[in-house]
Amino acid sequence: MKNLFKGILIVSVAVISLSACKKNKSNDPSPTAPIEVGGGDEENITRVVLFLANDTEKDTVTFNDPTGKGTNVMVDSLILKVSTSYLVEVKIYDDTKTPTSIVSNEILSEANFHRFHYTFASTYGTPSLVTIITDQDNRIPPQPLGLRFDLLTGANVGNGKFKVSLRHFAGGAEKTSDPAGGDSDISIEFPVRIK
Repeated sequence: MKNLFKGILIVSVAVISLSACKKNKSNDPSPTAPIEVGGGDEENITRVVLFLANDTEKDTVTFNDPTGKGTNVMVDSLILKVSTSYLVEVKIYDDTKTPTSIVSNEILSEANFHRFHYTFASTYGTPSLVTIITDQDNRIPPQPLGLRFDLLTGANVGNGKFKVSLRHFAGGAEKTSDPAGGDSDISIEFPVRIK
């Protein structure tokens, strides 16, 4: 009798537990707007690599945030020569996925919704750094994307900070040249020494 009572109690608890987990689909919120084609979701970014090349040398500079949450961040310094032109290619990764996701491929496929901005601020001396974005989206007229750009150093030595920012334009926001437009996907400052 005790075993029968124990069995009924276990079955009753199981039925109550299963019915408590059952989801009421009528309470699910319905989407208010259709998904924007190409707008995409916010990217998870753990690593940004700048590949630099000129006629005589190649170099890579890396921002690394292994978790994508801003902890244990490591940032390389850009060491550049005066009066030199570099071709730079940006590659962006999400190392939290297996295999590693190449986020820059997604950004390229959604070029109409993304724009990079590059700015330089001197912290010592009078160095100068100019960027010229060489790739564009497919709008009419085309607008800069910024996964590839030319980096030109001036004639003066010094130090500074090179800011790389990526803006994401979704939800109907118009892509503009305003560095504060859209939403921020990336905002990184690389220390710079021009020698």
